Amino acid sequence: MESGFSEVLNLQEDYRRLQGQRYSFHNLFLMVLMGTACGYGGCRPLGNFVASRKEILQSMLDLPHGVPSYGTFHNFFKGLAHEALIRGFNLWASQFVDMEEKEVLNGDGKALRSRVIAGSNSGQNFSQVVSLFCKRSGLVVALGGYQNKKESEIEVMKTLLQWVKGKGVIFSLDALDCQKKP
Repeated sequence: MESGFSEVLNLQEDYRRLQGQRYSFHNLFLMVLMGTACGYGGCRPLGNFVASRKEILQSMLDLPHGVPSYGTFHNFFKGLAHEALIRGFNLWASQFVDMEEKEVLNGDGKALRSRVIAGSNSGQNFSQVVSLFCKRSGLVVALGGYQNKKESEIEVMKTLLQWVKGKGVIFSLDALDCQKKP
């Protein structure tokens, strides 16, 4: 199934109330993608990104209320359904990499630094992203995410590996993900 990223966005449900909405879900997401692609990660940097490109964004995206502030991006991220976004990304990304026999995939998890809660005590919790990366194409072919209080990287990696089961690929994983048990 070939789809554009707009179809992935359509899988996302707009959780926001209609009252007081100044920006469409699609436009906010597009500004996040543009800012992130230009190296602006986080709510404040995204706010700076759109403010510095106000004129072009207003003309390109039809933004009658101006560009959003960092607070708008903060609220947008807070309510985003991450699981649906990851499913949509995996569906979209799968069309760009044809898995060949003996394809090399690297798997790893990375903690999201800005999402650490109680980092210095036993109540520590953080968000983590786990990805499968295709060495030949240089593309991420599958993503997974979790909170370390609820799941482990191993469980998420097993789920991602099911996605490529039976395709004859070779995995390169760090020691955390390698176990003797099936």
